[in-house]
Amino acid sequence: MSESNIIGIDQSPQPATANPNRILNKAWMIPDFNGDGKTDVFWQNEPTQGQSQADIGKNAVWIMDGTNPTGAFLPTLGSPWFFEFADFNGDGKTDLFWNDLEDGQNIIWLIDGTNATPTNLSSSLDPVWAPLIVDLNGDSKTDIFWRNIQTGENQAWLMDGTNITAQVFLPTLDTKWVPLIKDLNSPVSADFNGDNKTDVFWRNTETGENQLWLMDGANIINQNQTSLPQLDTTWIPSLADFNGDGKTDVFWRNQETSQSATWIMDGANPPAGSFLPTLSTDWNFLIVDFNGDGKTDVFWRNKETFENATWIMDGTNATGSFLPRLDTTPELERFWTAGVADFNGDGKTDIFWRNEETGVNAAWIMNGTNATGSFLLSVAPEWNSYTF
Repeated sequence: MSESNIIGIDQSPQPATANPNRILNKAWMIPDFNGDGKTDVFWQNEPTQGQSQADIGKNAVWIMDGTNPTGAFLPTLGSPWFFEFADFNGDGKTDLFWNDLEDGQNIIWLIDGTNATPTNLSSSLDPVWAPLIVDLNGDSKTDIFWRNIQTGENQAWLMDGTNITAQVFLPTLDTKWVPLIKDLNSPVSADFNGDNKTDVFWRNTETGENQLWLMDGANIINQNQTSLPQLDTTWIPSLADFNGDGKTDVFWRNQETSQSATWIMDGANPPAGSFLPTLSTDWNFLIVDFNGDGKTDVFWRNKETFENATWIMDGTNATGSFLPRLDTTPELERFWTAGVADFNGDGKTDIFWRNEETGVNAAWIMNGTNATGSFLLSVAPEWNSYTF
């Protein structure tokens, strides 16, 4: 990202405006640094061979208004620091949580627009503890769920701004159990009983067993209750809400057979399972809501043919449509990657496109299955972009 692509913005604090989407509206899941209900883009410079040392570790933001980005640099902090989106003070504006992968130190950046206020946390954990951002008590102030990847221990830090109000150990689960609180294909957070408190879906990567922790702060309210079916480990779960009831569902994709299925969830009760249409394993997906009805849809991109398509979902009913292509030849298509956003704040998911070879960026403003495309500023390929 060159200095010429960074434009100053009004630094005065602004009140947060919630995105109207009932599901995809959390500033700790989808970045919204100024709290206007419109997705922003976080940029991080990735070290590359021959790159100037001065550029390594740079961070920047695009404050978005439709397809108009206003850019600014944030403080420099790079490897070995790992970040997650958060909202520790509950102001509806995205903050950043930083964890040092080498020594376990933790830093919180409280962010208002492009102003970042860093705070070093007094507590740190050995780097074998992996953090996940959550909201366990439903106070709209994000907390931290920690999992020890060597011992299987778990603990929760309940947060109030940059203050740790409680550090509580939770039951230990063998390391073959993997927690699903958020995932790379979905900006939906885990809340299976609809109480606005983050829950934990556990999947055993060796046996295919599944279990659920319904959380109330640091308390597991359904402890020792097991009612979820077992699925072969070839099935990979993602989070969604296909019927719009505010209770997270599970979208399953079989990485060998290419089958798709869904579990419609109601707390820890046995799920209502249904198979969905089958698409070949060449199709990758993102969870979206293109028509803004509060029921998540599925965006599909074929990694071989580079076709794009969507399923508009109503419970377990999928209405499929093809979407436009980006380029006319596969040689040009293969460098484009898609991200989830809502750049105009209308509650309908948009698509952020980045060409990882050329640095060209574009946006599809979506209304159902209709896409209106616009090119955005180009940013050098060594910058990674994040929209959830």
